Amino acid sequence: MPSLFLLVLLIATLAFAPVARADGRTPLTPALSPEERGGSSWHSSSADNGDHPRGSLSPLGRGEGEGPRNPLPEALLAQAAVEDPFADIAKTAAAKAPRKSPLSFWIREEAAYRTTSPEDWSKIKTVGYLSVSQRLSEAIKFKVSGRGYYDAVFDAVDTYPKAVKDDQQKEADLRETFVDVSLGDFDARLGKQTVVWGEAVGLFFADVVNAKDLREFVLPDFDYIRTPQWMADLSYQIGPVRVEAVWIPVLDFNRFAKTGGEFAYALPPLPAGTEVVLNDTKEPDNKTKNSDGGGRLSFLVSGWDIGLFHFYAWDRFPTYFRTVDVNPATGGPRVTFDPEHTRIKQTGLTVSKSVDPVVLRAEFVYAQDRYFPVSDLTTPRGVLKKDSLDALIGLSYTPSRYLDTNIQIFERVILSHEDNLVDPKYDSSASLQLVGRLLDGKVKPEILGITSLRRNDHMVRPRISYFPADSWRLTLGYDLFGGVETGLFGQFGTKDRVYAEVQYTY
Repeated sequence: MPSLFLLVLLIATLAFAPVARADGRTPLTPALSPEERGGSSWHSSSADNGDHPRGSLSPLGRGEGEGPRNPLPEALLAQAAVEDPFADIAKTAAAKAPRKSPLSFWIREEAAYRTTSPEDWSKIKTVGYLSVSQRLSEAIKFKVSGRGYYDAVFDAVDTYPKAVKDDQQKEADLRETFVDVSLGDFDARLGKQTVVWGEAVGLFFADVVNAKDLREFVLPDFDYIRTPQWMADLSYQIGPVRVEAVWIPVLDFNRFAKTGGEFAYALPPLPAGTEVVLNDTKEPDNKTKNSDGGGRLSFLVSGWDIGLFHFYAWDRFPTYFRTVDVNPATGGPRVTFDPEHTRIKQTGLTVSKSVDPVVLRAEFVYAQDRYFPVSDLTTPRGVLKKDSLDALIGLSYTPSRYLDTNIQIFERVILSHEDNLVDPKYDSSASLQLVGRLLDGKVKPEILGITSLRRNDHMVRPRISYFPADSWRLTLGYDLFGGVETGLFGQFGTKDRVYAEVQYTY
């Protein structure tokens, strides 16, 4: 908490400093949508080409067979995934000038090798993305995009269960596919899309709208993780205030690796020797009465970019309802988990300000009616309904054109906390990121470190990227996990890996 207090004090000190740029833009704003350029950073920001994730007043990063569902709180995953705010420093052909062709694509080869026992290949994947976008008139434009992959690691090794192979070996799906209509102060985007509400640098903190693909934990680019959903996103400018409404009639939920997968999540802790039965996740039907929806107001006050939102939806993470009985065949204790999605309400505040060369950000999300697991076996259904408050404060600092830095501190508070809850009342984490620029942006070394201060586990991700030409990127990196086995990162302590990527973008 002392570090969080210091950042609050710093923000208060700089609150009324002069704004660096009158239009609210920051030097951290990338030029192209990450999906279109294939995500050359860990995670991706909004874009300026009109196809970025919806929700932005200004381009400050708010933009665009199931296995066991993740039992860990969503805020912990938010702490795990910090975006590179300085994505694609190297010049690309698309960054130099607007694309003349409506067609864009990229293809990427990804390989990862597990360096902890048992050492072996964990990924040999070919990924491709194709997008077609066209303006039909001054008021209407459309976009159609798709992505597919094939992971040859399941041909090279035989250590993964068949269910994992069937789920993760190959896939082809429709990505952002929508029609944009712009009529003066009114804008509408109808179709499959992503909506991001948040001022944090690429965190899931206020990223409450879209479902996410977490089968590879939070290691892929953010644009890769987010799942576009069929929805209507309507916005209207009333003076200095932007009013936005979102309606999602087609439901989608987070995806997780099946049992035996490289990054399959652990179940809630149980006494040793307990038999566990995991039933299929129950999801609500796609009916009008089950639709998700919410709204957001965004405006500028004294240089502060402020957003207020409320979102009423099915929790993207399931609740692991639990029953305890005795197995008549063995006479031993048996615990049955019945994962099910429940309705929650989330109300948030996001703020940011540029005070060159610093960008300050803060984010707060108040969640109501979410269930939390308990440690004892006597509580009915094994969960308690509680409200929680998540807080994030961050600072991005660019001391020179050769270095960018970002630090963020997170805190979750479970209100009306009870001693038998698995999660502590206060849960704190912190992240630090350094991004360098060498040889006129052709070489980009970077390192990301995240630690859970109370759970005593961590993730460290050094990597270096080389851009030999406008359309090419080569990357070499290492993902390191450590700490207690029950922690968000510590549970993957045997999944350290070295990886390489080669990508061509058109």
